[in-house]
Amino acid sequence: MKKILFGTANKEKIRHVRHILSPFSIEIIDPIQLGLKLNVTEDGDTPEKNAIKKAIAYYQTSGLPSFAIDSGLEINGLSNEEQPNVFVRRICSQEQKATDQQIIDHYVKKIRSVDDSTFGTWHNCIALVHSEAAPLLHSWQMEVLFTSNQSQKTTPGAPLNSIMCDLDSRCYFSDMAYMDRPDSRAIMSFFDRNLDEW
Repeated sequence: MKKILFGTANKEKIRHVRHILSPFSIEIIDPIQLGLKLNVTEDGDTPEKNAIKKAIAYYQTSGLPSFAIDSGLEINGLSNEEQPNVFVRRICSQEQKATDQQIIDHYVKKIRSVDDSTFGTWHNCIALVHSEAAPLLHSWQMEVLFTSNQSQKTTPGAPLNSIMCDLDSRCYFSDMAYMDRPDSRAIMSFFDRNLDEW
């Protein structure tokens, strides 16, 4: 079974990806298992740049094939200056890490400044590094509906899941099974296409 390192410390992201990739012949290793505590500065202005930077850093440190996922967000109705872009979780000063509830409250306020609900677009990228060759990349967009009415169910580590809904089912992401989510399908498709490349 192939081993690959997922370059993130977010336990919810690790749990999500492990679940959806369980049908594949892949063992997802996380940094905690290896005792890695990398602090990769995500200073790129696109999800692609940040995903590549993280994947390379984890590959060079661990020697294992490594991948990273990064996202940016645009919310309909907000001005260019108000858009989260690649700074989705970075709503406080660099010295202070926002809690999940602070993030929810922050975006509920932004949504209410537009309406009770509004559409948004996630710009996502997955980068996989397995050698000194160029990273394998896949970028995709995911449209969702943001609502100011928070779900009773939250997802620790992925706070916006409780205020965004799938366009087709209108279910909160926090209520959806991992396999039913559109982001899951995009990640699975990437590994299905590239599994033989490394």
